[in-house]
Amino acid sequence: MTYEEFVGRDGARLRAGLVAAYGPEIGADAAAEALAYGFEHWERVGGMDDPAGYLYRVGQSEARRHFRPSGYLPVAPAPHSNRRPANRSPARARAFARAIMG
Repeated sequence: MTYEEFVGRDGARLRAGLVAAYGPEIGADAAAEALAYGFEHWERVGGMDDPAGYLYRVGQSEARRHFRPSGYLPVAPAPHSNRRPANRSPARARAFARAIMG
């Protein structure tokens, strides 16, 4: 089976499964990444018993990256302290809130 035949047969099902599991934005992005990975590695993936299942797992891994922390964690003030930490300005706090709230 060629990559094009695979996408014609299983591409929509792969996308639908990832969209159902992770929502329309993240699921569609994960499906696109999984299909791109499949295209790049089709020689190996195409020979697997279940290439759609494998690429679904690739899509799951991609989708989970959206839920990982971005590396910035706010610094909490010390207990009973009225002083704001030096690296936490009001503008930075608002930017952090926008980042985690979407």
